Amino acid sequence: MLPFLQTVGGGQERSMDDVIELLAKVFKLSEQDRVELLPSGKQRTFYNRVGWARTYLKKAGLVETPGVGKVRITERGIDVLKKNPTKIDRKFLMQFPEFIEFQKLFSKTISVWMSYTYRRRNGMRESLAEKRSKHLQAVSKVNEPEKVSSSQRPVSHKMPGTM
Repeated sequence: MLPFLQTVGGGQERSMDDVIELLAKVFKLSEQDRVELLPSGKQRTFYNRVGWARTYLKKAGLVETPGVGKVRITERGIDVLKKNPTKIDRKFLMQFPEFIEFQKLFSKTISVWMSYTYRRRNGMRESLAEKRSKHLQAVSKVNEPEKVSSSQRPVSHKMPGTM
């Protein structure tokens, strides 16, 4: 992620296409490397990696996206570059509270997605957690006191004002 931050380090707004092109030159990628696709066949691997770098840096507050397909370094990002880090990875980004929060949310999202994908691939309709939740709801309904309507309440034969 450090090369990405260095690429936008001049402070000017850049298009993601420019950043991708500059990074491809920094890494001396061949044309074959540039066009390689992810296993899904829907996106170029290098574009995907650059996109994730942008996302991580943005969540840490080191870059901002002033418009669609645009990126710019923030003051925090400039401060980081002034410290001359040897690398920027997830461990480095964990010093920023915003990134920690993103990681927590991202982990939960991935967990839910993986559970859904596993269930779908294995023909399961609901997860064990969902089954447990339904069971607990059913048990709590069985244990609730029965609601009695006013027409079913016993009639008091005492006169008002008497004890």
